[in-house]
Amino acid sequence: MNPVVSCITPFFNAAPWLPDQLESMSRQAFREPCEFLYCDNGATDGSRDVIASWQGRLPGPVRIVTASDRKGPAHARNVGLREARGEYLVFCDADDRVNPDWMDAMVAEARASGTEFVSGSHRLWDGSPGPCLARVTNAARGKQLDYLPMMQGGNMLGRTEAIRALGGWSEDMITGEDVDFSWRAQRAGYRIACSDRAIMEYRTRRRLHGTFRQFFRYGYYDILLLKKYSNRPRVRKTLRRHWEEIRPIPAALLHVLQRREGPEEVLWAAQIAGKKAGHLIGSLRFGHFYL
Repeated sequence: MNPVVSCITPFFNAAPWLPDQLESMSRQAFREPCEFLYCDNGATDGSRDVIASWQGRLPGPVRIVTASDRKGPAHARNVGLREARGEYLVFCDADDRVNPDWMDAMVAEARASGTEFVSGSHRLWDGSPGPCLARVTNAARGKQLDYLPMMQGGNMLGRTEAIRALGGWSEDMITGEDVDFSWRAQRAGYRIACSDRAIMEYRTRRRLHGTFRQFFRYGYYDILLLKKYSNRPRVRKTLRRHWEEIRPIPAALLHVLQRREGPEEVLWAAQIAGKKAGHLIGSLRFGHFYL
């Protein structure tokens, strides 16, 4: 009998973080048939051995599939898409962890809403052991880059037939492939529901400079994504809105001068600053202005 759900996780040299992810998968409350596909994007650090050691401890069979012929999470997810047998596909990244209700809540929301896609909620997590108490948000509750909502590629559910009809993820996207996929899905008429019970803890860098660098890269490649969708309706930002977006940064800078690690609000400001800087440099580099 085919599983109801296939859980797909791309990985590359994730051995230090996989135990947290696998442990969270072992605690899933979902009681219908499911399978776990781990898609190897060319790992050389023993990640496969870590995953194999959890065989029998997850609530469904674990399969490791090879996806090393092309780099990037988009390709790894597409390989998992071809291998999956479930009616629903759920996606989680190798360095994050999910709450015990995550899979059950995703499927329940899909069935109750009748939508093709479900966006899970998330907390920012610095990798510390124990519970994470950061505030919960959902990316699909607002517009991404002033256009359409997005689903995080590592925190979503999709009906298998809908994902295959869309052709999976665009493998030419270096990053932002989840935004691109979400926008293509909505432009094709598919719907997205949000789940408040399905919570993923998204691992962020623990130091401010690492957080800034991570989000600078996101912002830089946002511009390439926006250039791809240059026919979208344009929104002109007011000065007030610009200020509202950058307001947390000055106070955070004072904290940065005193210490390199910061509480949630300081890391959040580092993300905003990184994104803004990435947007500026990307706009200059790619000739498509967005701040």
